[in-house]
Amino acid sequence: MGKKTIQNSLPDLDLAKLNIQDLDLTSWKFMMLIEGVYGKGVDYATQKYGYSPVRYYQLLTDFKKRGFPALQNKKTGPQGNHSRTTPVLEQILQLRSREPKISAGILAERLREMGYKISKRSVERALKDLQHTPKPAQTGLNGEKLVEQKLVSNSNPV
Repeated sequence: MGKKTIQNSLPDLDLAKLNIQDLDLTSWKFMMLIEGVYGKGVDYATQKYGYSPVRYYQLLTDFKKRGFPALQNKKTGPQGNHSRTTPVLEQILQLRSREPKISAGILAERLREMGYKISKRSVERALKDLQHTPKPAQTGLNGEKLVEQKLVSNSNPV
């Protein structure tokens, strides 16, 4: 999208007074809708703001339904840990408990052999996350802290 100017788009309106910043895409989209409806038409507005007429009408429909939030950009791509699911993390913990020095690359390879679709980098992230996860405190029925006790046998081995 190239640099846009919004002055003189609507004949009797001084849009420069709005002082819309170049990176304020929500306001630019709103101005495009205003110019399309009340200004010189959809074709002019879409060319000026760098959108297709199809996208213009999508934005207009969404704006009528939801208002300004519909014009805000949304994050693209996955929004969660789609590869680091609970079963994968459990497998990583299990494999790591058997072999504490196992590398992320070998872990990823073993997980792929088990049918999980995961990369070495995802395993590295999972290991980092697991290191920062606090271990739950062990408490008894009355909420008292349990202390690990070592039993020492006084009997002599036979």
